[in-house]
Amino acid sequence: MLKALVIRNLKLYFRDRAAVFFSMLGVFVMILMYILFLGSLVVQEAEKYAGEAARFFMDSWLMSGIVAATSTTTCLGGFGIMVEDRGKGIFKDFESSPVPRAYLVLSYVLSSLVIGLLMSLLTFFLGEAYIVLFGGRFLPFKALLKALVVILLSVSSSGALVFLLVTSVKSPNAFGTLSTLIGTLIGFLTGVYIPIGTL
Repeated sequence: MLKALVIRNLKLYFRDRAAVFFSMLGVFVMILMYILFLGSLVVQEAEKYAGEAARFFMDSWLMSGIVAATSTTTCLGGFGIMVEDRGKGIFKDFESSPVPRAYLVLSYVLSSLVIGLLMSLLTFFLGEAYIVLFGGRFLPFKALLKALVVILLSVSSSGALVFLLVTSVKSPNAFGTLSTLIGTLIGFLTGVYIPIGTL
């Protein structure tokens, strides 16, 4: 029963291309800002300290921030299904069925974590390709395994935090506002726009 609910939520999320796009919108904005504005400025500043390795260092920093942002924004997008079900009254339909409430809530959490993990892994491997394309190198195998564990932990903690925020949201409009707010702030909170120490 739980598996069927999780699969339902995953299908609903990935079928709605607009929801997938908007859950990644903050990430796209960060990448564009880096490419168009921040990249050259940050690399020039880093060259004073890191020399030729500045580009690799800054690209790695950006990609790690983007993966961290993706883990939050895509988990949030996954929880959009729960808010939508509440808004349309589908949640009440499920509650009146023999499905235990704990299974229902757990299905939203698990599907959101799966969405966050899949999208974060996709972002990570695209980021690795970007780094190599611009003269960097792939992570060694041990470092790759560590990065994957960190991604799993990041998705889990982001999903838990976002779940706490979303449980108080009752309407799709309020959810849209929350998504916009988190999508805007996440670039600062992950140190992509401004280093954490400077912030």
